[in-house]
Amino acid sequence: MNIEPRDFTIEKLTCLIGHLKKRNPAWNDVAVLFFSSEEAADNFNPDINYTPGILWNAWARHQHASYLLEPDKKEYLYISPFGFKVVDFSLDTKIDLPVATRPKCRLETAGRCLMAVLGEIKRYPESALKHATVGRVTLSAVIERDGSTSHVTVKDADVRPIERKELLTSAAMQNLKTWQFDASDQESPIQIDYSYVIDTGPLARTQYSGQVTMIPKLPYYVEIRVKAPK
Repeated sequence: MNIEPRDFTIEKLTCLIGHLKKRNPAWNDVAVLFFSSEEAADNFNPDINYTPGILWNAWARHQHASYLLEPDKKEYLYISPFGFKVVDFSLDTKIDLPVATRPKCRLETAGRCLMAVLGEIKRYPESALKHATVGRVTLSAVIERDGSTSHVTVKDADVRPIERKELLTSAAMQNLKTWQFDASDQESPIQIDYSYVIDTGPLARTQYSGQVTMIPKLPYYVEIRVKAPK
């Protein structure tokens, strides 16, 4: 099911699930997937025996929430800020339904759950990689009451070589602007460090030349690591 980015909030998702259950009282052993892209919602194949491809991976990135109703009537809401993954669920949050208190999410800042990253997730600017540009960018921003991220500004930057600083500051700002958090009755100021690292050693964490890994460690920083090209 495709929904608007602003509707990726715990309250709106649970409300939508309630409406779906009323319309389908016979539901048993059901899974409903929620996407931020109509194309992804129309084409994504959740079959575990389906062989993923480039398009499948692109569609999976837009699946940010899912509802699961088990045969014993236990039900859960899963939040997947970085989209659906076949094997790694370490960044996802599982919420028991019905929600009794504000859930604690695996990825959150200022008490606000990160619901969806709507922009390009794994991006190390090509020109920055070409010129071996690395460093840290500190951003400040405001999480609006509807969960969108605004007023994104560079508070500090330690980038080498310094003449390539804008490559990383621009990439970090563009990424943070696409983050959608849970809604709240008040705005929340935040500060996050983006660390850009190029692996050059034989024991690099990333496996392939040019492969990018994004490691979020909220509420403090995000590491974007790429294996140096050969």
